[in-house]
Formats: sequence, structure tokens, C-alpha cells
Amino acid sequence: MISTILNARTLAEQLAARKASTVGAIYQGTKEQNLDAAAPQTWGRQILVPVSNAQYTGSDGEARLLAEIRGMQRKIEAKIHNAANPPSSAELTALVGAMFIDITRRYQEKGDFTGLIATERTDPNFPKSVTLQDFYKYIGTFMPIQGTGDAVPLVQQLLGETTSVLMAIRALGWSTNLANMLYNSVHEITKVNDAVAEAYTDMRNSLVIGAIVATAFVASQRVAFVANANQTYDENLYNAFRWGIKKLKRLRDNLTNRPISTAPGILCLCNSQDSWDIMRVINGALGGAGGAARGFNRAALPINQLIEYDQGATDGFTYGKKTLSFPGVTQGKAYLLVPGYAYVLNKRGLTLETGVGSVLQLSQEDRAWYCVQTEFLRDLLGSSYSAPPAGHEAGYGAIVEINLPTDET
Repeated sequence: MISTILNARTLAEQLAARKASTVGAIYQGTKEQNLDAAAPQTWGRQILVPVSNAQYTGSDGEARLLAEIRGMQRKIEAKIHNAANPPSSAELTALVGAMFIDITRRYQEKGDFTGLIATERTDPNFPKSVTLQDFYKYIGTFMPIQGTGDAVPLVQQLLGETTSVLMAIRALGWSTNLANMLYNSVHEITKVNDAVAEAYTDMRNSLVIGAIVATAFVASQRVAFVANANQTYDENLYNAFRWGIKKLKRLRDNLTNRPISTAPGILCLCNSQDSWDIMRVINGALGGAGGAARGFNRAALPINQLIEYDQGATDGFTYGKKTLSFPGVTQGKAYLLVPGYAYVLNKRGLTLETGVGSVLQLSQEDRAWYCVQTEFLRDLLGSSYSAPPAGHEAGYGAIVEINLPTDET
């Protein structure tokens, strides 16, 4: 098994290779109204934004879209000064849609790893409070019946689980009224869109990866590897991950009480300073006297991908009087996990706040980019979760923490 390294750049390349797309919409109403909305209304149709190439910033695709935006701005601006022929709702909606495409393409290349680690569910009809039975998978079993009108067994939800999670609004404001869209330069708009895309990506990663690195793992999910002085650094590193895989496979599922399934694969979260050493070793390529020269056959370890995440793009930058903190994996640590055991529920992806039932107006009110989502990491973090189920204080979850051995140098 040959592992691959994923960072913001290689993730964008992977998305482009498989022709991934982001489906978005601009919803009517305020962010507060959308938190509770049961029957969402959108401006225009849904917008499909494909990842046509790995790099959008500086590409000909970006240049063409910005030229199109500027053309729309000029056309609408001319009509504003002609009361007899005002801009139509369709023209205004098209301008906002083009802005939405630009910000989405920037977001797609920033490196949001949420979907690689968590199971994402997107439903604009999610209620404000979601119970676990609403997003856990349904279970059914085929059973023999007489065929004489007797009832058939039904697919069931996880009816016994009543734990609920609350949707949360997260927003970032700017004077995003139509006047700004028309009169600010395209250069300024792209800087704002880039800032929003980075902030959104950092927020998303912090709610999953940030939660992982902030967790104090219990002994059953922590590899206390002791380096052997008679082995090379590569051998010790290899054995640390071998121990980690064994410990991961011994963990139990919160729902079934059975050992977790690693069928979805195993991911490694690490710091970029460690990824080259880790990649080489887990693929069985131990350097120097740590490999075949000492008579050892080091097979590749069953780790599918490495995700490099050192910190968020805005980590350490000043925002007002606050220094932003979006920490990633500390050098010298790594995490092995099975994807899909965490859940992220999306009620609204990144969208623009608009007035209920109105077409865009040249109002001077500030508007906000926002999203509505919630996260549930209990089954991933298991016994290390802040409030594990009774009796699950050890041996449960789908992640282990490894303290890496120190290199000889």
C-alpha cells in the first residue's frame, strides 16, 4: 500500500482530477431566519461550481470571470442612472451569482479537509436541533415471511438514540451591499472574497481538526511508544505507527460495542515537518541500516493518506485587537483515524444574507457571509470525548494519538 500526502495544493489537484463540484445557493432571509427555516427559499436557481482546475487564483478562468463581473458592473451601473430603464432582478441576481462563483472557487483551493475526516450531511431542511437518529444510517434486515399478507420487516432508524446537536450560525461581515459590488474595484472585491474564503476554510478545519488536536486523549487512545536505543530512528518510527495501528484496531464502536471497522481506510494527521519521514517509513522504505541491510522485511503499513495540517491560513494574524489562533498538528505528534466516524451537518453552506422576499436593492445596510452547521465528534473521539457514554470511558473511538520518537540528530 503506497500512501499519498494531502495538503491544500494536492487536495485541490485531487478535486480537479475527479471533477468535483460545489453546489451552492443564495438563500432569502436573514441568517437568524435561516437557522429556523423549514422551507428555504433561494434567489434564483442552485449554482453548480465545478473544480475545473487545481489552481484558480491567477488562472485564465479567474481572469475570465473577473472580466465578466466587471462587464456586469458597468451594465448595471449605467442602468442605475437611467430611471426609465432600471436594472432587472435577473441582472442583479446574475451579478451576485458571479460573485458567489468567485468566492467558491477561492474556497475550493484553500484546503478544507472536513469531508476527508467526517461524514458530511447537507440538508437545507435540517431543523435547528437535530437528533442523532435523524442522521445516523438506517438499518434493515431481510427476513422470511409467509407471503400470505403478513407484515414485512421495516427499515428502522436508530430510535433509541435521543442525543441532539444544535445548529450554529457563523458569520463574517463586510459592506457587501450592491453599491460596493458595483463601485469597488474588482481587485478590492477579490481581496475581500479571498479573505472570506480563507476565514471560512479555517473555521471549518478548526471545528474538526482543531477539536482533535485540542483533545486530551485517554491511555487507550494514546500510543506511549518507548524508543529502542538499539534501533534506528526509522525503525522506531515504523514501530510507533505499527503499535498505533494495532491500538486503533482494538477500539470499539460507540453504537455497536464491536471493534471499529477500518474498511474506509486509515488516515494520518501530521505536521509537514514530519510527513516526509512518516511517508517514507510507513511505505516500508526504511533508510540506512534500518531496512534490508539488517535483515528485516518492513512491509508497507495500511495507512491510506497523510494529511498535512500545521495551522490555519490566518493563524497568528491580527484581527482587531485579537491574535487569531487556528492551531494544527504539533511537530512530533501524529493521529491515526478512521474517516466517517465524525459528523458535520450542513444546513447552509457559505452564503450571503439577503432580505426576505426582496430583490437586491442599492441599500447601504451591511450584509454578511454566513453558514449554518453543527458538528458531532463523539463517535470519533470515543473515550476521549468530553462526555463519553457511561461505560465507554476507555477503549472506544476511532482515533489514536502517537508521540513520535526523536530523530538521532
